[in-house]
Amino acid sequence: VKEYALANNIPVYQPNSLKTEETYNLIKELNPDLIVVVAYGKIIPKEIIELPKLGIINVHSSLLPKYRGAAPINAALIHGEEKTGVSIMYIAEELDAGDVILTGETEITDEDTFLTLHDRLMEIGAEKLLEAVKLIEKGEAPRTVQNHSEATFVKPFRKEDCKINWNLTEREIFNMVRGMNPFPSAYTMLDDKIFKIYGVKENFKKYEDGEVGEIVDTIKGKGVVVKTGNGSVILTEVKPENKKLLSGADILNGNILKKGIKFSNEQELQADDVEFTYKVISDPSYTGRYGATCQHLVGYAEYSQQDLMGQISTKEAEVDAAKKAKDKNAQKAEN
Repeated sequence: VKEYALANNIPVYQPNSLKTEETYNLIKELNPDLIVVVAYGKIIPKEIIELPKLGIINVHSSLLPKYRGAAPINAALIHGEEKTGVSIMYIAEELDAGDVILTGETEITDEDTFLTLHDRLMEIGAEKLLEAVKLIEKGEAPRTVQNHSEATFVKPFRKEDCKINWNLTEREIFNMVRGMNPFPSAYTMLDDKIFKIYGVKENFKKYEDGEVGEIVDTIKGKGVVVKTGNGSVILTEVKPENKKLLSGADILNGNILKKGIKFSNEQELQADDVEFTYKVISDPSYTGRYGATCQHLVGYAEYSQQDLMGQISTKEAEVDAAKKAKDKNAQKAEN
């Protein structure tokens, strides 16, 4: 957009913040009829929302109210959705909660990754955005109020969110890996080194021998096989730390990973995650961090409630222990 604007002598402004008086005065002076927001990712101040006569509209890469917030494309893949889409919506004070003007849908296939789905949604978003602007210009734009009780949220990925939990099913690991390919990229650990995993295939085979996370087999021309919670997956694209991206066949040919090697399967859950999960499962009416009923917050931390139940216990005693550990660390930091 910037390159096009500069090439066509259209002024470009790049304020560091929308919360300053200088930015407010600039937008007020420009006196726009309509503002379009794409991939901004921050809350827009109320005083700026009220400036344009026809409002501010946003292109959001999900079928709202599902997957509000950051990383909606990743989330749709990670959670195994069969379809997703783009919503053209009016900006409201609450995150991604404005009335929807138009939506565009697309099916999700097993061949999709974050990159392929992103590019497809980008085309749909551009098409629907132009359609919405024309409807607004004519005064014919519909406003569909979102069902806020059905809202789900996704937050920005932390490093620990990208670590593969080999206890998950082969389908869940398959979805996680493609949902993070190429960004932020799923990974596993071996001897304190990071192995980024860009591609896996479901193997549809169970192995009695070996532990979860262990390489239990090799398939010539395909790659190594890792045992999962309910079966196994074939690693088809791997990037060892400080090395180039390798195919599964390259991994075998280079003897980089062998049968019997076991990847780390420790999950780095924080005390806040433990407490939050306990509240979700023990009290469905708990209103959470965003004010939506927690029973609808599946995927808030890039995990479903079921996934988290499998990773940690939510007994009150363990919640208390996590709190104490957190407080102890805080005291150490102060000292």
